[in-house]
Formats: sequence, structure tokens, C-alpha cells
Amino acid sequence: MGYKITNDLEKLHPVLTEFGLDWNDFAVLNAIAGRQNDAALAKVLAGEISDQSEEGLESWAWASVKRIHLDKCVPVRTVSRSLATLLAGGFIETLPPAKDNRVYRRVNQGKLKVMLAAVPARLKANDIIMYRSGERRSKSISPTVIDVEPVEEVPAHTAEPVPAAAIKLAKPVVATAMKPIVTESPAASAFPTEPTPGMSQAEELSILFFNCLERPKTHNTEGFRVESVRRFGELLIAGDYTFGELQGSMQWAFDVSDYWPPILMKQTKPLTFFLNQLDKHIIGQYRGIKKAEANATKQAQAVPITTATSTAAKPSVDEWLVQTRLANLPAQKSLEAA
Repeated sequence: MGYKITNDLEKLHPVLTEFGLDWNDFAVLNAIAGRQNDAALAKVLAGEISDQSEEGLESWAWASVKRIHLDKCVPVRTVSRSLATLLAGGFIETLPPAKDNRVYRRVNQGKLKVMLAAVPARLKANDIIMYRSGERRSKSISPTVIDVEPVEEVPAHTAEPVPAAAIKLAKPVVATAMKPIVTESPAASAFPTEPTPGMSQAEELSILFFNCLERPKTHNTEGFRVESVRRFGELLIAGDYTFGELQGSMQWAFDVSDYWPPILMKQTKPLTFFLNQLDKHIIGQYRGIKKAEANATKQAQAVPITTATSTAAKPSVDEWLVQTRLANLPAQKSLEAA
């Protein structure tokens, strides 16, 4: 367990926003640190062992996206987004995927030292702010004396009351200068939240892809929508992939895989990058997983061949003797007749 690293991370609360991290990012960072081994990391930093040796790998954390999601109760896609943020900001470092497809991550010690060094200055600044605020509140407020002139008594009415017929009601004044407050409606999104009846398969794939990216504002444009529909349409026309394969591989890469989500979420040109990796790696990995699942299902459904055994009740000795005598009776009569 990485007790020392997690203790250091707990000191970083005052400076998280300064380094562009939110609480989800901190939770993911904490999950990684908690799965590192302090002793192995100390040996790696001292140069006693290699960080890729069998013992050195213990200084890394192997925690899948789903494992972090379960440990810290952070949504799966939020974990992927946070991993991309931490990797891009240099807060964590990774090893290339191992043969067993494990992704090793650990807290970047250099970045951790920089953040810890910024904590005292931030705490001092917070103390100054709190001191000045308390000083303002502690200042006494001198009472303000208000001179009030004596109120004269209202003289009694001496004139006769005005007859009711002479009283004219004033016309109501309509404020024509006032305009009703109109709430501005939010800008219409270029991508619907979900497919609607009558959409083409290419349009459905473009909506799914945009949702997998968590609907980023930077790509919520008509141009990006048209381009994604065109690119997915070209894939379907080429016939190399079916609609189900494209849909399934996309969901697997963003939501299930331990390796792809952080990489896919941090791209500035996500569509181009995804389609390139789809052809090179993703579709092959997805097809291999589906084939393995199909083989496992067939094996589970196969009925083992067993030797059939009779479950009928065996006759008693007396019943067997009676049946034997009845069976031999015709032969006995034929011999007597001869």
C-alpha cells in the first residue's frame, strides 16, 4: 500500500485548483497512489532495482478504470476523463501495456514535489486573507446620531367634506417603457442526445461517438456532425465492418477497456484518431473478445456425454423366480408331450 504517497496527497487540498484539478481528479489520483508499494518505490528511486523488474512493478499501480470507479464511486467516463487530465498534466506516468493488457500507472514524484512545495505559500496567503477578514469584523462601529424634529400635530378639519360626485378617479398609468423579461433559450446542440426513428446508421453512430466523448462544447458544431456522419457512412459502405461491430467496438473502447479511454478522451482530433486506431487495433481486439465470449458460451451449453444407467426398480428374489418359471413353462410342457 502507498501510505506515504496518500499521506502526501492529503496535504494538497489547498493547491488543487491552482494546478487545474477537481475533486474527481484527486479521487482518481488517490486511488492510484493507494495501490502503489512504498518499499518498492523507495528502492526504484534509490536505483537499487529497475522499475520494470518483477519487484519494481510493485511500485506501479495496476487498477482498471472499473476498479477505480468501484473504489471511489466516480462514474466510469469521469474516471477516463480524469486519467486523461492527469496524464496530460504530468501528474501520473504510465508504462506501455503489458502482455496481459495490464496498464501500470503511478504518481509522478517530480510533480508531487512541485505541488507540495506550493502548499506553504498558499496556506500563508489563506491565513492573511482570514486575518484581514477578522480584523474588519472586529472594528467597532460608532453609533450614528439622527436628529429628529418634533412632529407637529395635524390640525382638525375645518372645511366641509368634498361631495362624492366631485371626486374623479385618476386614469391608471401604463408603463409602456417596460418590456417583459425574456429568458434566452440555450443554443441548440448540433447533436441530438439520442437517435430518433428514421435516422441512418451513420447518424446513429455519430451521435453515439459524440456521447462517448461526453458531448464536448468544442466539437458541438454542425461541421463536426457532418464530418462524423460522412466518415461513418464511408465505413459502412466499404463493408469491412458491420453496424453492430462499429457500435459495439466504440462502446467497448470508451466504457470497458482499461487502456483506451484516457487516450481517446484527450485527443484534439478525436474522430480521426479513433478511426485510425479502430482499423489498426480496436476492431481486432473487440472481435477477439467477442469470439472468446462465444466459445465460452458454447462450452457452457455443451451437454457432457455420460453412461446411461437404468433407474428402474430391480425385482425381488421371489418375483424373479416366478417370472423365470412362467417363462420356462411352455418349454417344459413340450418336453412332457414328447
